[in-house]
Order: sequence, then C-alpha cells, then structure tokens
Amino acid sequence: METLKQLYPLFFKPAYKDYLWGGDQIIRYFEREAPEGIYAESWEVSDRKEGMSIVSNGPLSGLSLEQLIAKYPKDVLGSQAQLEHFPLLIKLIDAKQTLSVQVHPNDKTAKQYGGEAKTEAWYVIAAEEGAKVYAGFKKGVSKEVIQEKLTSSQIVDVMQHIPVKSGEMIFIPGGRLHAIGAGCLIFEVQQNSNTTYRVYDWGRGRELHLKEASKVLNWDDDQNAAIEADSEGILLQTPYFQIDKWEINHSQSFDVASHGCVVLFLLSGKGSIHHAYGKDEWKKGSSCLIPAECGEIMIEVEEGPLSILKISP
Repeated sequence: METLKQLYPLFFKPAYKDYLWGGDQIIRYFEREAPEGIYAESWEVSDRKEGMSIVSNGPLSGLSLEQLIAKYPKDVLGSQAQLEHFPLLIKLIDAKQTLSVQVHPNDKTAKQYGGEAKTEAWYVIAAEEGAKVYAGFKKGVSKEVIQEKLTSSQIVDVMQHIPVKSGEMIFIPGGRLHAIGAGCLIFEVQQNSNTTYRVYDWGRGRELHLKEASKVLNWDDDQNAAIEADSEGILLQTPYFQIDKWEINHSQSFDVASHGCVVLFLLSGKGSIHHAYGKDEWKKGSSCLIPAECGEIMIEVEEGPLSILKISP
C-alpha cells in the first residue's frame, strides 16, 4: 500500500443492513445504484468488524477505516490519535416499520454492567405525514409504574410521543428509552457502539433484554428530546460529538487544520470536493471523512445551495 505524504477527503462504500423493519428509502431517496431488497441501515462511516467502511476513492481505495487509522493515526484523528478506532458510528436509518423500544448504556453503566456506551442523535431527513418517535417518559410517571409496564406493549403509553418532520433533531443520551417510528428517514450520529437492549418489539418475536435494560435505564428521564435544528451553525454539542449545519451557495475553500477530523454529509445539492490528488464528485446523501491532516480543500457548488451536516468527534 502506497505511503502518502498527505491524506485527502475519503469516501467509503456503504455497509448495508437488512433488518426486518427496514425498507428501500435510502436507495430511492438518494438515487443509489443497488439491487432490490431491504436497506434498513447504511453504515456510512464505521470502524466496526460487522460493518467496516472501505475507502472507495483515490490512492487509498480498498483500505478499511481500521487499517487507515492503524497506519495514519495522527493524520486521520489529529489530537485523538491515541484512539485505536474511529470514535463514532455514522449511519442512515430507514424505518419502514417502527423499531423496537430499546435502550443503550451510558459511560457509567457500561463500565458497571458491560456493553458499549452509546449516546446518539437523529437528524430527520424525511418523514411521512404523522410520523413520530418515542423518547423518554411522560412527566409524573413513577419508576414503579414503568417497571410494571416495561414487559408489555403498555410501556409505549408512558413514553413521550414526539411528532417529527424533515429538518428536526432528536437527542438520545445513553439510558434514554426510545424507538424510531414508522415513516422516518434518519441520519444518525452515535458513539462507536452496537450495544442495544430491547424491551418491546411490537410482537415480532425477537429476543428481549429486560434484565440488561433495567440496569442501564434512566428511570427519571422526562426531559424533552427534541432539538431545534432549522438554523445554520451548531445544532448539538455532546461530550462525544458536535453536529453543525452549513448552507453553501458558492464554491469555497475549507482549511481542515483548524477543525480537526470531521465528517461531512451532503443533505441536498450537488458538488465536488477538490484536493491534492484531484477531485471527487459529491452527491446528495454522500458522506465524506476529512482527515485531520488533509490541508486545504475546495468545495465546489454545482447545483446549490449545498446543505451540509458537519460532524466533529
């Protein structure tokens, strides 16, 4: 494998998941070329064995994200070069059916009881009329009532039901009980984790994890999970990632050195990214990892404006 003097913006082959609740919105909405089938999730940037990202452009094409970080830790991760893996998992989710009611550990409970901590955020790309998500509990519901209903469909009755539409954001810290409702196409940013404890699965017969969920659940979580995300600028800051939204009307340069490693996701528009090794087409629905040591790049607007989500680990 060639050793480069400088890295460049990296695109990856999506790792698709065919979970039973998925549809084909990811393929249709973003006009991707793929055979017919279920595409519940597209793992856009992933450093996990069960869905590893593989570079699809430039001289490093064919290299996995794991191999890339092992070979160029400081060049890719910058100040986080001590990490063995990319700290985030970034994906698209197509909920044709409602996902299971589930919970993930946070840092504290993962250390206590095992599993991987997972705080996540959802940016709603598209939503059918009447679509909603479930997140946290209604105010005034006691732990005893939640425990009583946790083992049945009645758990949904004590959860907050949040109507959603395109351009809205939902925050799910570890410990928050949640479910994505049917009819949602979502861009998700999360800690690099795949630990999920299901408590209710709408009668689909999959394994539940009530014992594990009870240990990591935040029983007092009645906070509003919805976040205002209409404007540009910083949408959300957490200890694990920051999400910004940009609107670009004219081609402009971008100096990565002042930002560190970032992932850019193109919500709408069409453009290209120019760098030291040429240029790459940038289509709607494409994710691009900009390594920390990448130098200046040029984002060219071909069909604008470009609406971009920027994710900073």
